[in-house]
Amino acid sequence: MQSLRVRLLGDLRGEGCDPSLLGRRQLRTLLKILALHHDHPVSAERLMDYLWGDPPPRRATDQIPVLISRLRSVVGAERLTRSDAGYRLAADWLDVDALGDYAVQAEQRLA
Repeated sequence: MQSLRVRLLGDLRGEGCDPSLLGRRQLRTLLKILALHHDHPVSAERLMDYLWGDPPPRRATDQIPVLISRLRSVVGAERLTRSDAGYRLAADWLDVDALGDYAVQAEQRLA
């Protein structure tokens, strides 16, 4: 399995996937949502809230699996899994996590 590194700060970029294949805003947003929940499942209901707000479109429950399928074609099916708790993206590295680590190191050095 190829390494997946996702940069969320600034322009969305990925190593191990090609974000330019995402095209639609909804797919880019879906990748961002799942990446920000790093390794934690996100329910379809929560995804609908993030993607469309309240009220969601009438067929939102039908659109989530379609968007997930399209995202799987970009990041790899093994990277985007589903369980009873929801959908989970397995990324190897996120810039926001690295930034948090750097901030902790900086605070420790200043102390």
